[in-house]
Amino acid sequence: MSLSFTSRETQTRMLRFTVPLQHHARRRLPTFQLIFVHVIESLVFVPVRSHMMIDETVKLLVGLVVPVDYCLSNFFTIQLVT
Repeated sequence: MSLSFTSRETQTRMLRFTVPLQHHARRRLPTFQLIFVHVIESLVFVPVRSHMMIDETVKLLVGLVVPVDYCLSNFFTIQLVT
């Protein structure tokens, strides 16, 4: 697995989340379930993504930074859409 795969997969996941989120926000539909499912899927994908991108010496550091970065990205996406 390569960095390009990881980047493409991350972008695809964000787009699959953003489009329905915009739809729900525009129509003032509840977003809790949509966000909850995305967070759970993200928790599964973040370790996969981080272990594919780095070697053994920095896994601990990235294990702390990548989830925070991913959560902040999701938070700002939600804030922009809603």
